Amino acid sequence: MQKLIELLNEYRREKVNKQSWITEWHYNAFTFSLDNISWQQAELLIISKQYWFIKWLVENDKIEKWSLFYNTWDLPDDDVSKLLMLLSIQDEPIRFLCEIIK
Repeated sequence: MQKLIELLNEYRREKVNKQSWITEWHYNAFTFSLDNISWQQAELLIISKQYWFIKWLVENDKIEKWSLFYNTWDLPDDDVSKLLMLLSIQDEPIRFLCEIIK
């Protein structure tokens, strides 16, 4: 879980840095913390397509070669879609995500 939170904070720092109108002073508001939201809200945010965290993980090579284990399914061609689909069918998607993070 700690590795996941570290990656979430790395992702948020990159997001903030790309938005030049946000100053360093505002950064603390963008630190990922489970204190601000419920676990259910955090889970939905982390695995949502709209948050783009999963896409960032795949594009930045932060995921183990999980797709090798799921190549027998009729999955979409791109890895981001595959991972989003796999997360959506998990009973515990955050646990699954923690298991496949490098």
